[in-house]
Amino acid sequence: MPSRLNPDAIRSRMMDLGIRSLASLSTKSGVSPATIDRIMHHRSGNCNSQTVQMIADALKCSPFDL
Repeated sequence: MPSRLNPDAIRSRMMDLGIRSLASLSTKSGVSPATIDRIMHHRSGNCNSQTVQMIADALKCSPFDL
């Protein structure tokens, strides 16, 4: 499972699903706003597999899509 997420892929999936804010993604995924912010602003190193899966589930895609 990938441990580095692509913020552009996340934004694209968010747009596809009508998720307009990082706060909404945080709520839907159960991942903290601070973690989402770090991922989206390239300040995060590797993410653990549980975080990746939670974001993928919220975005209705495979972790490999991110």
